[in-house]
Amino acid sequence: MTVPYIYPLSEARTQLSHLVKAMVGGDSGPALMGQYGRPQAALVAWDLFDHMRDLLSELEVVRALPTLQARITHPSGVTCAPLSTLSPTTASQEPICFWPDVVGDLRTLSSPDIATALEGIAEGTLVGQALPDEGQDEQWSWLLVTSADPTAHYLIWRDVDDRTELVAVLPAGDLVARAWQPAPEPEADQGSEGQP
Repeated sequence: MTVPYIYPLSEARTQLSHLVKAMVGGDSGPALMGQYGRPQAALVAWDLFDHMRDLLSELEVVRALPTLQARITHPSGVTCAPLSTLSPTTASQEPICFWPDVVGDLRTLSSPDIATALEGIAEGTLVGQALPDEGQDEQWSWLLVTSADPTAHYLIWRDVDDRTELVAVLPAGDLVARAWQPAPEPEADQGSEGQP
């Protein structure tokens, strides 16, 4: 649905009510809003929305690659310690290796979702999205950790020399964070509750 002009208020309500019903039913994706909040278009399917969201997440990680490459040249090198020393929200004593800048990344975070994901990295059980290899002996991976609040963070790690190294915990952009928010529960239809 495209909106090439400003609808009268009554017609806009009709158009948007159909769109909202289709979104709740899972038939259409969200509206794309233009200047002054006018609806410009709607994604026709949730599959398309999910695909665009995934591509945007991947683009954000790829754009951070120069920063990540600079991090792994830190003169102090990699530190290995129990996970509880890196993440105060977990009591896990599983050893984890990380680059120094990761401490600054985690300093203001206290999400249990991130703590759980870090445990998965330390245990070698977390499966992320692969990034292009920077060398024959290393494999980069990333995962977007979301939660109920508006924040979302990328965990980025690499496997090199039979060791997993946590490289970064970076905040996702506002657009990506909003796109990964869980959809609100549809309101119950009052007519189906036996009310006149």
